[in-house]
Amino acid sequence: GNGDCPASKEGSCPNAYSSHLYWIGMAGSQDAGVRQRAKEAQLRQAVVEEWATNASKMNNLYNYGSFPPQALSTLWGEWTPCPDPSRPETRFGISLLGKTIEGTALTYAVPCYSDLRAIERSVFYPGLMSPEQFDEYRLEFWFDDRPFVRESAVFSILTTVFVCIVLCAAAMLFYNDVNQLVLYPVEEMISKVQAIRDNPLKAVGMAEKAYA
Repeated sequence: GNGDCPASKEGSCPNAYSSHLYWIGMAGSQDAGVRQRAKEAQLRQAVVEEWATNASKMNNLYNYGSFPPQALSTLWGEWTPCPDPSRPETRFGISLLGKTIEGTALTYAVPCYSDLRAIERSVFYPGLMSPEQFDEYRLEFWFDDRPFVRESAVFSILTTVFVCIVLCAAAMLFYNDVNQLVLYPVEEMISKVQAIRDNPLKAVGMAEKAYA
């Protein structure tokens, strides 16, 4: 679902976005309930294949694109545990990035959502539920934000380089003004004082030049 759109299709595709769904699962504090709901939520192979066929034929403003065969088999696969020490809850789900796929950009396996850094992931939950229902069990959708993080890092580096260039240019201009307005006049005054000290009669010549 992260490939390029076919040339015959218009609109946007997943590769035009900087965040992609990579982990789907069930989480909650009720272990038995989470396990049961996770088992019930597993997709059937026929449903996934039919959906993938329809998605590959889309020609809308937003197109899902095509899925690698490895990703399709993951969608109808068994939901596995995903422990997270920072979130002491039961979690079962599937990861579309669980295994590397040769010939694609997927060279780093992410079997569990917590295998990405906190800044590289974001999560969404169903909102129409009570706090008690949310705590008992809920669906979680984790998105891979690494493309956005990389773009942000590049822009941050460019911003830093731009600021450095501006500061260097400003320092050079300031240095030139300081030389013209302060340093050069002071140096000239010092040289005149030294000349007068060596030969007081030079003061007359300097005065004549100054008021000539």
